[in-house]
Amino acid sequence: MTWTWMYRLQQRLAITRHEGVAVLVLAGLFLVGLIAQQHRPQVQADSEAHARIEARFKAHTVALPGANRPAAGPERAPAGADAAEASATLRINLNEASAETLEQLPGIGPTLSRRIVAYRRAHGPFGRADDMSQVHGIGEKTVARLAPLVVVEDGS
Repeated sequence: MTWTWMYRLQQRLAITRHEGVAVLVLAGLFLVGLIAQQHRPQVQADSEAHARIEARFKAHTVALPGANRPAAGPERAPAGADAAEASATLRINLNEASAETLEQLPGIGPTLSRRIVAYRRAHGPFGRADDMSQVHGIGEKTVARLAPLVVVEDGS
């Protein structure tokens, strides 16, 4: 009578005795795994290690790598800003920047940078940052994202 439930399970599921035993073993292993997971010690986050990793990340992060090239004509942040703010607010002059420098802007690849330079040659210098929307492939969202990163100054 002790194995009657096993016999009924085998008939109901249309499985052999060996398959029934395999199902029981798998169910038992699943339960053991659940119990082991509940009794596993909880790992506390090491705040000192987290701070070291965060510091290393910030040390290797640059706002716009290569944007401070003299040929690009970037404009620096106001004199009162600290070093972190200055690197974050380094802006590229749309009217003087080369295609390579424009590629440093997020979302601007070789094709768009060449289009910006070609538009500038064909239509003259940009009057304001919003004029980038006239370049094929640059829409309102891209202009809004890039506006804080660029400046429009006359090259003379």
